[in-house]
Amino acid sequence: GGLTMMSRAVSWQQDQGILRWLTKTAWPESAFGTLEDAGRRKARELTVPFEEICPPWMLEALKELSQSYSKVESTSGARFRGSHYAHVRFFRILSELYLERQHYPEIHSQRIERPVFIVGLHRSGTTFFQRLLSRDPRFLSPLLYQLLEPSLVNGKRGGVDGVHRAVRYARARDLLTAARHRFMDEYVHLIDPDLPEEDVPLMALAFKEWTATLRRSMPGFRRYLERSSFHDAYRHHRMVLKHFTYRHLRGGKPRQWLNKNPLHLMNLDALVDTYPDALFIMMHRPPETALGSLCSLVESIQTGVDSDEALSVMGSELLAISSRMANRAVRYRQQHPEQEHRWIDVSFFDLVAAPIATVNRIYDHFGWALTPKAAQLFKAYIASEAKRRRKEKRHRYDIARYDVTPQAIAEAFEPYEEFARDRQLF
Repeated sequence: GGLTMMSRAVSWQQDQGILRWLTKTAWPESAFGTLEDAGRRKARELTVPFEEICPPWMLEALKELSQSYSKVESTSGARFRGSHYAHVRFFRILSELYLERQHYPEIHSQRIERPVFIVGLHRSGTTFFQRLLSRDPRFLSPLLYQLLEPSLVNGKRGGVDGVHRAVRYARARDLLTAARHRFMDEYVHLIDPDLPEEDVPLMALAFKEWTATLRRSMPGFRRYLERSSFHDAYRHHRMVLKHFTYRHLRGGKPRQWLNKNPLHLMNLDALVDTYPDALFIMMHRPPETALGSLCSLVESIQTGVDSDEALSVMGSELLAISSRMANRAVRYRQQHPEQEHRWIDVSFFDLVAAPIATVNRIYDHFGWALTPKAAQLFKAYIASEAKRRRKEKRHRYDIARYDVTPQAIAEAFEPYEEFARDRQLF
């Protein structure tokens, strides 16, 4: 698609060193007005009220995000065009979701019961565990193409589901092809439109999500998120899951949602208020190892990280975000002991050494029945992953590259590490 072609052109310019000759163009201060105008045009094009698809709280978040982009000195004109495209695309999706609710008002009454959220430090096994558990037919886990393109074309089923899937799938593949051409080695994180993935795109639709602060250095937007309530964003997240629930219910009985996103730990109060019967599987790995792996991943994503100073800034920011996330989760759990029966802790080392035993412990804890069919599917997936891993290049990283010391990690993660040691999680 067009986005892939643009990405390849930018990559070629980078390989030839051409972008270094060009003056870097910051995200212009007028970008918010441009984005809002584009959103209003898309709403008019699809005949939906703009205020319904983008209420004031969402517009405020977009304004803060846009103003933060304008302060990112390393943002080139090419990156601005890609980011602008992404946010205008969100308005199309929001419009189509609105139309779908108009065509199928039953969406509003869909029930989401006891959803499961896999959380924990980044690079602690959350992706593997989501994809493992999703093999059990009891669960529904959003596939990546569904997360990237959550809306039906023009908001209607049209009687031919395959047509909708084909269009949504093609749009998602264009995005992924463009992204793959710019960053992300598959041995670091396997990306596939047909695999379950973390629900970051659903939070991004509200323009209020933490992952943006990992991909770029945006302290202003991070401060905005710190002082913001996330209740509106999670209510929006729940509404999109109702869309997914309605579509799946047409094909059979209700199933339990299985979501994954480490950054849900940042706003557990809003999440639990929105999903009062939510269940949590929290993954644990020593912060020094997990953070080193995360820094290596983010380095492959960020642009402008081409000096020791930039690597140091990135390491410092990721240390702050990761430790705050982990420590917040510990504080929330300590303040709400009445909810502990809804949590279970999983050691990264236990998951690697004995995945089936780990699954059995979780199922026993939550009172789920492990069927012979699910057990067989789990074993098959574990075997296939082991085979794939043997063929991959090993992901190597060193936290010292990012100017983060073991002492700094120990100090930043002190509450979390004490919590984990008390439970013998590492």
